[in-house]
Amino acid sequence: MRQLNSENMYITKSMKTTVRLQKTLHFIYTTIEPNFVDIPEIHDFWEFVYLESGEAVVSIDGVDTPLLAGEVIFHKPGEVHSIKAYNGTINAFFISFHSSSKIMSLLSGLKISLTSEQKKLIYRIYDEAKNIFFKGSRPSDPTAFVSKALLSDVPLGAQQLYRIYLEQFLIICAREKEKYITIYDSKEDFEKAIVEKILEIMDEKLYSSFSLNQLCHTLHYGKTYISAIFKKHKNTSVMSFYNSLKIKEAKKLLSKYSVSQTAQMLDFNNPYYFAKVFKKHEGLTPSEYKHRA
Repeated sequence: MRQLNSENMYITKSMKTTVRLQKTLHFIYTTIEPNFVDIPEIHDFWEFVYLESGEAVVSIDGVDTPLLAGEVIFHKPGEVHSIKAYNGTINAFFISFHSSSKIMSLLSGLKISLTSEQKKLIYRIYDEAKNIFFKGSRPSDPTAFVSKALLSDVPLGAQQLYRIYLEQFLIICAREKEKYITIYDSKEDFEKAIVEKILEIMDEKLYSSFSLNQLCHTLHYGKTYISAIFKKHKNTSVMSFYNSLKIKEAKKLLSKYSVSQTAQMLDFNNPYYFAKVFKKHEGLTPSEYKHRA
């Protein structure tokens, strides 16, 4: 009988590492009262916040973003951020770490609602955190779990499991973001898609407030880049185009409503500012336009 060479039966393959944590930092699970004032912070590591219960407002580089129970939001290095409870007490996890893996670019500014699988991973990370960290607390919450020094006597593999669960959580979140990434044939097509998205957001915001800061935060691009590609494709600035849309809508409303009512409906600060913007675009005041119509 012919014998098989065992060396030919198995082909070894090296496995790719998608995300690697260079260092894990703090782990915090705490209750935050509505009167708590969080001082804005900035640091050179990644952090994500998971809101277990309640409603919160997260400020990122001066732009406020609502965070609901079951949602997570990621803070990239160098981002100024803070959090406050909204409409009651909140319970939240804060987990930070160092990672230079390319996959982290997918998580920059990401805010998603967690699946049941992702929530289970959060609590697995929490269980291992309790196995490896000496428990501290916060002055505002004596019952909080705040990681301090590493414990000297830990269950077998606890530190590695903490890292593995955390890396697994990051990969799953990145997969969620990747679902919405589209491959474009050219840079021109990519820019046009961004401009179309901007126009879509403007249309949604006609009856509310809108700013370049808010737009950049929503799209996760800088002001310079957004302004440049919009100017290139629309031959005007973002805010000028947005105001032209508002005035176009105002002309329809003025046939039914007063100047002050129209200004209020379109969320202008006051009728005088509305009149100023209207005259800049139409060459006459809203009252004059209404009288002519």
